[in-house]
Amino acid sequence: MLTFVLSAGTGGATDFFGQVGNMFGRAQRGTVVAEAYGDNISTTELDELRRERLAANSFMSMAEEASFMNLAKDLKKDLQGNRLTKDTKDAIDRFIGLKVDSIRSGEDFNAYMTYTQQMFGGPPAQLIQKARASAKPDSDDVKALDNVQDILFHDLINARMPSPFFRTVMGDTTKDLLDYDLLLKKADKLGIAYSPAAIKELVTKDTGGRLTSADNGKIEQTLRKSGRFPNFSGDWLMKAVTNEYRARAVMVTLQGNMSSGGGRFAKGESATLSSGPGAVTPYEFYKFYQDRCRELNYTLFEIPTASLVSQVKEEPTAKDRNLLFMKYRNEEADPNRDTPGFKESRKVKIEFVTVDAKAKRVADAVKPVTAASVFLSGIAGPMSVGGNGIAALTQAAQPHLAETLPVKRDLDDRRALANNRIAPGEQFFFRPRDTSIFRPEPIASLLGSLSGHPDFAKFHAAQTLAVRNIEIEHLKTMAPVVLQSWLAPFNLSAANAFGWPALAYAHNPKPIHDALYLKDIVAQLKKDQIHSLFKKDTDEFQNKMLEAARDMFGPAPDKAKSEAAQKAANKFAADWAAARGLTIGGNKEAVTKTTILTDPALKPLVEAAEKDLAKDPAEPASSLVKKFFDMFPQQDPRMPPMMQTMKFDPEFFPNARASGEDLDKPTLMVWLTDELPPVAYNSFDIANKETKGEMTKLVDAAWKLDKAKALAQKEADKVAEQVKTIAKAIESNKPGVEKQFTELPYKQFPVEGLAKLKFQHGATQASMNYETPKLTKEQVANPTPDFVEKLIDQRNKPLGTTIVLHDAPRSKYYVAVLMSKNERTVDQFRDVFNKSNATGASQNPLYSQYALSDERQKEVRDAILRLRAEAKLTENEEFIKNQKREAETE
Repeated sequence: MLTFVLSAGTGGATDFFGQVGNMFGRAQRGTVVAEAYGDNISTTELDELRRERLAANSFMSMAEEASFMNLAKDLKKDLQGNRLTKDTKDAIDRFIGLKVDSIRSGEDFNAYMTYTQQMFGGPPAQLIQKARASAKPDSDDVKALDNVQDILFHDLINARMPSPFFRTVMGDTTKDLLDYDLLLKKADKLGIAYSPAAIKELVTKDTGGRLTSADNGKIEQTLRKSGRFPNFSGDWLMKAVTNEYRARAVMVTLQGNMSSGGGRFAKGESATLSSGPGAVTPYEFYKFYQDRCRELNYTLFEIPTASLVSQVKEEPTAKDRNLLFMKYRNEEADPNRDTPGFKESRKVKIEFVTVDAKAKRVADAVKPVTAASVFLSGIAGPMSVGGNGIAALTQAAQPHLAETLPVKRDLDDRRALANNRIAPGEQFFFRPRDTSIFRPEPIASLLGSLSGHPDFAKFHAAQTLAVRNIEIEHLKTMAPVVLQSWLAPFNLSAANAFGWPALAYAHNPKPIHDALYLKDIVAQLKKDQIHSLFKKDTDEFQNKMLEAARDMFGPAPDKAKSEAAQKAANKFAADWAAARGLTIGGNKEAVTKTTILTDPALKPLVEAAEKDLAKDPAEPASSLVKKFFDMFPQQDPRMPPMMQTMKFDPEFFPNARASGEDLDKPTLMVWLTDELPPVAYNSFDIANKETKGEMTKLVDAAWKLDKAKALAQKEADKVAEQVKTIAKAIESNKPGVEKQFTELPYKQFPVEGLAKLKFQHGATQASMNYETPKLTKEQVANPTPDFVEKLIDQRNKPLGTTIVLHDAPRSKYYVAVLMSKNERTVDQFRDVFNKSNATGASQNPLYSQYALSDERQKEVRDAILRLRAEAKLTENEEFIKNQKREAETE
C-alpha cells in the first residue's frame, strides 16, 4: 500500500472546514444541489469531494516540496565529492546550503528567499553563468545546474503564485465541485480506473522519484496528530489521489492534452500530459492585446460613511448594545472588515537604534584588532605546517605592519588571476586580462571599418602599433569572430613578422607592478575589516541581549526573575548604545497592528519599511506590521502559533540580516521590549467596567456607523445619477464635464492607467512582465479584493460609464466615472509581437504566458460545457441563490 501524506494546516475560520461550514452549514445535510446523468448530487457528496480534493492536493504539494528538498540534499553531497568542477561548486554552494537550512527557522527561510532574488542578477547569477559556460555538454555539472534551476523556480513560484498541484478543475466553489463530480462520473462511464501500483508510479514520476518512505511517515504522523481529518486512512487518501488522476485522464480524452496535472515541474510523460492544446493566430493575439492592455482613466468621488453618522437619530438600547457586543466580543477591530471588533488587540512596545559600520569607533578599532588577530595566528602558527610565529609576533608588536600580510595575499591572488588562461565562456565578454593592453584607438578604427565608416589614418596606425601588448590567448579567444579576419596581420605566430614580438611577450609577459592593485586592495581590505568588526559588534549585542533576558522565556517563567531579566536587558541595551554614542528610540505607549504605522515615535521604522524593496506596493509599510504581529505555525500542530519576533531579540530592519551595500550606510536594529496579549471580555458589563465606560462608547459608535452605511449607499447612488448625467457630454465637451465635476461637493481624485494586464519592466530594463495594477493607500486605503477588477470590467463600455463601489469596511463609498481610454495601436502591437519571439529575459511574455494560457483555459471551459450538456446537468437554483445571499452577508 502506498503511504500518502497531507499538510496539517493551521486551522481557523478560514481553513477548509470553516469554508465548508460557511457554505453548507445552513443547508440541511444531504440537500440536493443538482442532477446529472439522472442521479442527484447532494451537499453530502460535494462535502466529501471537497475534503478529498484538499487532501490530494495537499499531499502532492507536500510531496513535491519534499522531493525538491531531497534533491538539494543530494546536491550538497555532490559538493563534498569530486563529481563537480570548482566553477560549478562555487556557483551553487551558497544556494544549496541556504536551501537545506531553510527549514530550520523562519529567519533561515527568509535568508534563503532573499538569496534567491540574487540568482537573477548580481554575483550569484554571474557565477552560474560562468559555470554554465565552462560546463561540458551532458556532464554532471550541467545536470547539477539544471537541478538548481528547477529548485529555484519551484520555490519562487510557490512563494509568489501558489496553486494546487492538480489543476484539472481550479477552485472549490459549488460550481467547481459539480464540474469535478461530472468528470468522475464520466470516468466511471468510460471505465477509467487505476490500480494502487499505477498511482504509485504516477506519483513517483510527478515527484522525480525522490520521495522517500521516511518523508511519507513523518508527514503522515503529523497529519494523524492534527485531528483535521477524522477517520483518515491510507485507503481513503489513495482514493482521493486516484480520483484526481482519473479526472485528469477524462479531460485529456475530452480535449486532447491539457494543462491540468503532472505538476508545474513535471518531465517526461507527465510533462506531455501537461501541455495544452490550441494556439492563437496573430489576429487573435492582436485582439487579445487590445482588450487586456487597454488602459482606463477614471475620476472617483468619495463619500465617507462617517460624514453621515450625524443623520442617524436613533440611539441604541441596552439590548442593542449587549447583542452587538456579544456577537463581536471575540473579534479584533480590523480595517479590512465590514464588522466591528470589541476584543482588545495585542499591543507592543518597540525600541530601535541606528547603527553605522562607518562610525569612528569601528574604524579606530581596525588596526588593534587586526594586530591581535595576527598575534593569535602567531601563537597557533608554529604548531601548524609552515607556521611562522616569529614573523607574526613581530608584526603584532607593530600594529601598523599588521596590514601587510593580507595585502600581500591579495596581491598574489590578483596576479594569479591576471595570468590565468581565458576560460571558454569568457570569449563572449571581451574582457582583457591586466597582462594585456587593448589600445582603444586601433580597436575603434577596426570596428569603424567593419561598419562601413573606415578611418584610414587610424587603421594604418593600428597596423603599425606595437601589437606585442596583445596576449596570445586574448587574440584567440577574446576577439569576436567577426574581428578575427581584421586582426589577422597581428596573429601571434613565428610566420608573421608582426607576431614575433607579440609571441615572445605572450610567453613571457612583463610582471604587473604592485601599484596597479595596491590602492584598491588596501581600500577593500579596510572596508572588509570594518564590515567584519561591525558584524561582530552587532552579533555580540544580539547574543548578550538575549542572554540578559533569558529568564523571561520558557513555558512558565518566574515573575520576579522575569522582571529582573527585563530590567537587565534594558540596562544592557542602554549601556551598549551609550558606549557607542547612539540614541535608542521607541514608543512609550503600546501600539496595535493599526496604530503602529501612525505613532510618531516609530516614524523611522515606517520610513524604512516603505523603502523596503520587497514591500507590497499596495501595503508600503507591511513589513513592519508583519514583523511584530504576524505569526507562523509550529512544527507540532498541537502547539499554538508563534509570533515572528521575540522579546529582546535585536534584528536589522527591514532586512533581518545586513549584508552587502546595507553595511555601507546607516541601518536600523529593532527589538521588542514589551507586549500586552489580546483581551476578550465575557460580558458587556465586565468590559464596560474594566474599560471605565469606554466600551459603551465603542459599541454605540459601531452601532451608529452600521446604520450610516445604508445612508452612505443611498448618497452614493444619488451622486452616481448626477455624475452620469453630467458625463453624457464627455465625448464632445470633456473640459466642460471636468469643470462641472469640480463644482460637486465631494472629494475627487484620478485613478489612471488601469488595465487587465499592465506592462512592467522586470529586474532589468530588458526583462518584461505584466500584472494587474494596484491602488495606492492614498487612493483607497482598504479596497475590496475585486475593487480594481470591477473598474477594469468596464473597459468595453463607453466613456461616461459610472459605477458605485465601496471599500472593504464600507467606511467609504466611491462613484467612479470612466473619463478616457488609452487604446493600443498596431505599431505598439508590432513591437510586442516581435519581442514575443525573442528568447531569455528580453522575451515579451504576453503571448506565451497570457494569450496562450487564456486560449487553453477557454478550451477547458468548452470541454466542461460539453460535458454538462451530455450529463443534462440541472442545478437547484434556489439553493444556489440562498448560498450566494448568505455568503454576501457573512
